[in-house]
Parts: sequence; C-alpha cells; structure tokens
Amino acid sequence: MADGKVVFMFPGQGSQYPGMGKDLYDKYDVARDVFRRVADFMGKDFLELMFYGTEEELTDTKNAQPAIYAVSVAALETLRHRGDSKCDMVMGHSLGEFSALYAAGVVEFEQGLRLVRIRGELMADMADTNRGGMAAIIGLDEDSIREVVDRYPDVIVANYNAPGQIVISGGSENLKKVLEELKPRARRIVPLRVSGAFHSPLMEEAAREFQKYLKKDEMRPPRVPIAMNTLGRLTTDLDEIYDALVKQLMGSVRFIEMTLDTYRAGGRKYVEVGPGKVLQGLVKRILKGKDVEIMGTEEIL
Repeated sequence: MADGKVVFMFPGQGSQYPGMGKDLYDKYDVARDVFRRVADFMGKDFLELMFYGTEEELTDTKNAQPAIYAVSVAALETLRHRGDSKCDMVMGHSLGEFSALYAAGVVEFEQGLRLVRIRGELMADMADTNRGGMAAIIGLDEDSIREVVDRYPDVIVANYNAPGQIVISGGSENLKKVLEELKPRARRIVPLRVSGAFHSPLMEEAAREFQKYLKKDEMRPPRVPIAMNTLGRLTTDLDEIYDALVKQLMGSVRFIEMTLDTYRAGGRKYVEVGPGKVLQGLVKRILKGKDVEIMGTEEIL
C-alpha cells in the first residue's frame, strides 16, 4: 500500500445486530467504561437491549441510533487506548456522522449521545406519523433511477453509496410504485432494515425540531477534517458542519463524493470503526483499483 493518510469511517443505521458491543465490553476496560456511561445516560436496561435484545428491538430507530453510536465510540476509545487511533480525516454514514463528530472533537461523548437519542426519537415519531421505507437499488445507474424517482414528490435518492448501489427513500405508497417500475431494470432491490423514510422530505418536521437541540456554540472546531454527508466533501469550518447537520435528516448522504474527496486529500488507509462491515464494502467499490488498505476494528482489536 502506498504511504498516505488514515481515514476513520463510522457506520450508520442498518449496521446494528443483536449482541453488538458485547465482545468489547467483555475484553476491554476502556470499552466497559464507555458502556457504563451509556447506561448512566440511557438507563441500565439499554445495555440489556443492546447485548441481548432481538433484531426487531434493535432495528427500532430510537434504539438503533444510540446503540450504534455507543459501540462506535467504545471501539474508538479502545483503539485510542491501544495506541492505534492515529487518523487524519473522519467521515460517517448518516447516523455515523455523529460518531465522526465525536472522534474529531466537535462534540463531547454525552453531548453526542444526547443528540443521537433525540434524533432517533424524532425520526421514530415521524416514521410512525408518515409511513415509509428505504430500499437499495443494485445495478442501475443514477440517471435511470432519478428518471422514475423525480416523478414522485415524496420519494428521493437518499444515499449515493457506491457505483451501482443507490438507496431511495419515501412514503410507502409511492415507494412501492417506484420499486415496481425499477424492478425489471435493476439487478436487485434490497429493502433496508430501517423503520422509516429517512433522508427524505417526510423527515422535514423532524429536521426542524432537531435544529432546536443543535447548539453551534456548544461545538468546537474539528481537530481533523470531516467529510459531511450533505456536502459530499471535507471541511473544518464549524458553520458548514452545523448547516450540514441541520440538512442531514432530509438530505442525501453523498458517500461516494465523500470517499473520493478523502482519497484526493491523501487517504490511503480506511478503517471502519464500529459494528459491521458495510462501509468497508462500499469503499472497496468506490476506490476499486486504487492502492488503498481497507479494514475494520475487529481486524485490529
């Protein structure tokens, strides 16, 4: 691998699985301390849900978001304790953006956990009010997808994940119609394990409410550049970070652009910090043929 910079990337909703984080809790004191702080903030029952809950319970947005954030931070702090935490840039996918903010020093741990909990509750409320969902379209180009999506006002391209993998989001009725049109042309359509139409116009009210809890004066400039979802590029500007967070709930996750921008900035080693391997797979596709190293925390710890 060519010499270059290290990028820490943090997963979002859909990476959750029953028992996640239990191995960190059992093996590392520093991770155990993080989970104790989570229990103090969320309640002791929350750890029981994380370690022993069902897939259905963990898929619930208000549970999934703080759980993924907790595991990601526990993994990060374990890496730091072991001296493996050198990174030059950070990025997160959707919810993972808040773990990236913590890693960059923009927010404190409990501050980030509070925002994630509020975000999850607001999104869950909107999901209950405005029924919808998300689905990954595999093997179809953006123009072909947008040709159909643009005809339905409550359906949007939500995630630009990788070449040939685009996620759409929207109200149940119109989402079903869009998927019926796309199915004959797509190689595969995969419904996502989420409980609502996230990153779509149906989250507008949640975004307005969430802005009330975002306090720019409680944030600090990042210690390293952070690639923001709605910008699709790196920034160290706190005003840009704040504005991107406000727009994120109903805006698209531009993960392809984020990854390419980190590569242009010298990123050559990509480490997924947190549960699952979703982002590793996406980055491999985005940077196919490039001289990069891609791994997860379980390969380090």
